[in-house]
Amino acid sequence: MTEDTVTVEQEGQDRPKRSQRGRRTSSAAKQHLRQLRNAKKELDSERAERERREDAALSRYAEAAARVEVIEQQRRQKVEDLERQITETNEKAQVQVSETESEKLAALRELNELGRSAEELSRLFEIPVKRVRSMLRDQKSTRQSTTAPTDEEEQVQSGDAVGQPAIG
Repeated sequence: MTEDTVTVEQEGQDRPKRSQRGRRTSSAAKQHLRQLRNAKKELDSERAERERREDAALSRYAEAAARVEVIEQQRRQKVEDLERQITETNEKAQVQVSETESEKLAALRELNELGRSAEELSRLFEIPVKRVRSMLRDQKSTRQSTTAPTDEEEQVQSGDAVGQPAIG
């Protein structure tokens, strides 16, 4: 046999076999081909395993990304709810403060009408005199715009009433 010839053991006989090109292949070449095919199968198996693992990693990533989106949406919704609550709370507090400030101004005005001067009210409430006068003026102008003053109120505002100090 030549180097181009491969013998195949079949039923106890050696028989030459032709390769695809018409040459005869040796048993060493056949053995080498088997080794190459086995190595290829192993590589293919490793590649398939790697692809399986990559697919699993991609799947985990996609699932985590979807969960992140849900979490972000929930966070945005909670923040919007809290911002709405903050706005509502601020608005409600502002109304309450305005009502309470009106009560303070009414009490300040009443004390002024009962004979307390702006200076006395300033010392009493530890508010600058300018602020007391401004508050009394604001209260007076608000009151004038909502109701027409009586003759007695006109006298108090101008300081003509007996025993009543002038406002301001």
